[in-house]
Amino acid sequence: MKNSRPVLGLTLGDPAGIGPEICLRALSEPAVLAMCVPVLFGDAGVIQRLTEKGFPVPACRILSLAEWHQMERVEAPLIVDCAAIAAAEIKPGTVSAACGRAGFVFIEQSIQAALTGKIDGVVTAPIHKE
Repeated sequence: MKNSRPVLGLTLGDPAGIGPEICLRALSEPAVLAMCVPVLFGDAGVIQRLTEKGFPVPACRILSLAEWHQMERVEAPLIVDCAAIAAAEIKPGTVSAACGRAGFVFIEQSIQAALTGKIDGVVTAPIHKE
């Protein structure tokens, strides 16, 4: 049975930018949850660092990429830990190649999920183009 709401992949964006904050707020926002089932493609370390600073803790499971690839159907909001960057390496507001690579991994994983039909669409948080 298909979900009555679309399952949307949400990418974390640039780990050093505003994307992670936007995504955490979206995963906790009742209006978002009423319209779709969000699946955040990001990094658990980045999310943990933000929640330690007081950002809302979303009520959803965190899966490794291996667990995500084994999952057949999405029924509730999830966070997919792409493990693309070490949170300690991130300097908020600073452009870095490591953050660019991580943002690419998040987008790549979400697109793969859409192409295989596991999710219905992709929404990207801001990424730095430099």
